[in-house]
Amino acid sequence: MKLDKKTTRRIILIITFAIVLLVVLMNLDSVGMGIKWIGNLFLPFFLGAAIAFIFNVPMRFIERRLFHKLEAKVKPKHEKKVFLLKRIIAYLITLGIVAGIIVLIVLVVVPEIADTVAMLTTQIPLAIKEIEAFAADINKEAPYLEEWLASAGFDWTALGEKASGLLADAPTMVINYGVDLISSVAGAIFNGVIAFAFSIYLLLQQENLKRHFGMAARAIFPTRVANEGIRIVRLSYKTFANFFAGQCLEACILGVICFIGMSIFRLPLAMMASVIVGVCSLIPIFGAFIGCAIGMALIAIVNPIQALIFLALIIVIQQLEGNLIYPHVVGTAIGLPSIWVLVAVTIGAKMFGIVGMIIFIPLCSVLYALFREFVYKRLKEKKSAVEVVKERTKED
Repeated sequence: MKLDKKTTRRIILIITFAIVLLVVLMNLDSVGMGIKWIGNLFLPFFLGAAIAFIFNVPMRFIERRLFHKLEAKVKPKHEKKVFLLKRIIAYLITLGIVAGIIVLIVLVVVPEIADTVAMLTTQIPLAIKEIEAFAADINKEAPYLEEWLASAGFDWTALGEKASGLLADAPTMVINYGVDLISSVAGAIFNGVIAFAFSIYLLLQQENLKRHFGMAARAIFPTRVANEGIRIVRLSYKTFANFFAGQCLEACILGVICFIGMSIFRLPLAMMASVIVGVCSLIPIFGAFIGCAIGMALIAIVNPIQALIFLALIIVIQQLEGNLIYPHVVGTAIGLPSIWVLVAVTIGAKMFGIVGMIIFIPLCSVLYALFREFVYKRLKEKKSAVEVVKERTKED
């Protein structure tokens, strides 16, 4: 049997891939350490790419809305200068919006969180005493409960002592965390500066970078493979951008609605609980339960009855979000059936925690779209083949 060059190349690639896969499986620990070392080495550039990705979504929107009429009036010889000026102005507007959001958080949310922490510091010991008194009253009215709790290994006194010990150790824990935080500030500042500078370069030169990568892909790989790879990259960017933009907008809407509802019912910790609900809603499916649980726990320390009112409010908001907000804000941006969303969130949580829960939904959406295209293409080919056979049968 004589092998042609194409078949020989495929055999060599398969053998090489099998050898590399075997080596990786036999040295998983070393490979993991190597990946971690590379990740730490290129961390500023990964962060810069993430910043550029986040900034690019509102920046492109601003470019399309503010400068679409200007582009038609620009003469060809001034196109490059106007394009660069347009990009810089859009970037500065986006930077101003982000800076304004950060300043708003610092001026409004941070003092609220500080007041909440100070209040909880005084409320927790009182709550523990109330629980102890409540347990003592129950023990007087129903002495048999003490025997049942003792047989179950439950000790209210030990629980109170443990909670008091945690509160007593809180200042020491804060100091230790503070020292660790200060020791890592220098590295964080260095990575942040490099990442920010790299993100500016990516945003201002993204068209040139796309063209260069496209040229390199077509030069290295066959034209069909390169074009398909470029199409997949564009599909991935569109899916991720739509998903994250929709999730962020939805989180802001939910946080505002929660704050308005809590203010109407005069519930405590309105600002902090609303921020928690908004941030947790970035986590698909399970975020609502996490935000509700944390908010209830904090409000219950102040007033257990109001915690139940907060629970009812969140249930109403979640119904509103599921039926009205999410379909219109996020809509069909991910194009992934609900069952696969659950699978994506579960697998992402197992592999990479909260970050995996967020990233795996658009990632699985891209894979689902590509697989769906493949299935439809194959079905179309088989349908065509069946039709050809039927036509030939009729002719015979």
